[in-house]
Amino acid sequence: MGENPWAQFILALTAVQLARDALPLWFLPQDEVELFPYLRQAILNDKATPIVSARYLNPSRDSRGTKQATLVVVTVDPQHVAALTSGVIILSQKGKVELAFSASRSSLCRNCCRYGHPTLQCPATHPTCPICALHRTRSAPRCQNPTCPWSQNNKRVISSCPT
Repeated sequence: MGENPWAQFILALTAVQLARDALPLWFLPQDEVELFPYLRQAILNDKATPIVSARYLNPSRDSRGTKQATLVVVTVDPQHVAALTSGVIILSQKGKVELAFSASRSSLCRNCCRYGHPTLQCPATHPTCPICALHRTRSAPRCQNPTCPWSQNNKRVISSCPT
């Protein structure tokens, strides 16, 4: 790319976020700036795996102060995910490490068509049709409800655009 200041090259994000639960708060630093070096060294001691960043899942220090334990999210390179998902020992306690899914109140689940959680963490037992809101099977490409427009969209509609 050369030394062109107008053509800035930005690498695509390839890191994976993992969540480690049930860490006692009284041993962790209160500030997120101090959390990264602390967890980096602890994970290096246990798994010999470097982490890219670390943060508290709950960003509010006041809210964390009322609890006994917290959940932290660490970012690692994709090749190190398998080493950490078997569990990490921090503060002499082995804890479960899982993929962290980010969702907000406006995140739409593609399984149940509700807001507030990602598809991989959907609590619904059956998928929902996004048009008629009735249950459908995952293997069916179209809704089984005969009155649902989604089940009929493979038929030509009179006076519609041919494309």
